[in-house]
Amino acid sequence: MPPYQSRRRRKTLLLLQPVLRGEDPHVPVWSLKQKDTFVEFGACPDWFLGTFPPGEVNRQKARNHEGLYRAYIVGEANARSSNHQIVREWRTMYKERAGWEKYRDRLLKEAQDFDQLKNKILEEKASFEAEKKAEEWGRDRVEEQTLSC
Repeated sequence: MPPYQSRRRRKTLLLLQPVLRGEDPHVPVWSLKQKDTFVEFGACPDWFLGTFPPGEVNRQKARNHEGLYRAYIVGEANARSSNHQIVREWRTMYKERAGWEKYRDRLLKEAQDFDQLKNKILEEKASFEAEKKAEEWGRDRVEEQTLSC
């Protein structure tokens, strides 16, 4: 970097450079192969580290053992709390589903009733138009007969 650039500018430029995890951008961080399973422990930490951004990995590596343990406990508590909340919601889900099914059936019935009423109105309108034309034609014919007499 040129010496005339400020320290802040150099730091910003360093942060903007892409961080490569492997030799090339398309190389994954982990060394997993196709058909690998997580039964073997060796693949687990390798893959798990690859799921986090490099900055987070470095930040966690800089923590001491107590800080890591505390972060693990907090993370586990959050995960189990979320799972517990999901299970509690699953218990009431069938009631919500039944209510939604009733609502859906009611809406479908209302839509069918609306279609029937709409068809009935269209039929009445068509018959009214036909009667109106017949009346007009009848009037025109009567007028023609009175004029021709």
